[in-house]
Amino acid sequence: MDIMEIIKNALIKYIFYPSRRIIKGLIIILWLYVLIALTLAYSSGNSANLILEFFDTPDSGGPFQSFATRSRITRNLEGDFDIETYRYVSYRDLIVEYMNNYHAYSDYPPPIENVILTLFDGFSFSTNLVPNPTEVKAEFKKEFMYQQREALGLFSKIDHRLNAAASDISVDPEDIVLRPLEVVPTDWRSLIDPTIKEKEIKLPIEVVNWVKLKRKELSYIQSRDSLTNTFVLLMVLGAFGSLIFLIRDYIKAEGSSSVEAYIFRPVLGCLLAVAMFVVDIAAHTVISGASIFSIRHETLYLLAFAAGLLSEQAYLAVDTQASTALTRVFKKNQSSDTTDQVEEKKPDADHSKKANGNSPQE
Repeated sequence: MDIMEIIKNALIKYIFYPSRRIIKGLIIILWLYVLIALTLAYSSGNSANLILEFFDTPDSGGPFQSFATRSRITRNLEGDFDIETYRYVSYRDLIVEYMNNYHAYSDYPPPIENVILTLFDGFSFSTNLVPNPTEVKAEFKKEFMYQQREALGLFSKIDHRLNAAASDISVDPEDIVLRPLEVVPTDWRSLIDPTIKEKEIKLPIEVVNWVKLKRKELSYIQSRDSLTNTFVLLMVLGAFGSLIFLIRDYIKAEGSSSVEAYIFRPVLGCLLAVAMFVVDIAAHTVISGASIFSIRHETLYLLAFAAGLLSEQAYLAVDTQASTALTRVFKKNQSSDTTDQVEEKKPDADHSKKANGNSPQE
């Protein structure tokens, strides 16, 4: 054996192999951090919102954020105050800004204006917040901020009531009522329509329709969040099974998995866990009933974990089930096409029989 061969063997034995083990160990540690992050996302029950934020998808902030930190009008009030800038600020400007701040990305913004017009007799949103402005800067600013606070309080109370009504699915939208004295600020109560002041009023048709649409939206969001949390759980279990396989391979002296396997095996486990769920839903066999939300969680956990730990066998199972499902679909489509063709030929056959039966009499 020449000197070059000795050097080569020494480099492989004392540098290359130890370096590979160090890299593999670092990869396992990184995947452990990823697994912990996925577990925390699932345990928080907020996986859908975290994913939306990760992809920078805007969502409605709702009426629960601080108006003072977001309002252009309020920010300007805290700076250099100019009477001319606010002399003609109307309730229309305020409601528009409120809706832009809290419901800019909502598909179904609450019809606050319709409720206000129902409550107050002769109210006009074109009215200025300070209809008789004084030229004294301090007094004008005080009056303006007071009227702004009262109006925003009214908008917020109505907003909360409408969202609460939409969330309570036990109440029929047609039966939802509003008590004016519970939402209207004290100084505004003199403006309430006297015929409804002490009564429970029914919401206008625009609000009733909004409640129905909002309930559909809330139902969709709930289903979306449930499905997203399920997928995150599948990924956690798939990655967990893959890490067990890799750690076992790492501690074996004759561990044969490559560095690439250490990088991509957990990814494969996550994807296979989701794939087993999707394919089994399509086949309606082990996990699901008639709906994607009808899940037997115990079996789901086992299959997702096995997808990571036994990726080769899981891949074969997914391949087999997918092939079976596709074959079933193709056969169903072919039988449906054959039935349609037979139905199309029947009228022609009946017509020809009638023609042949009438010809002898003629």
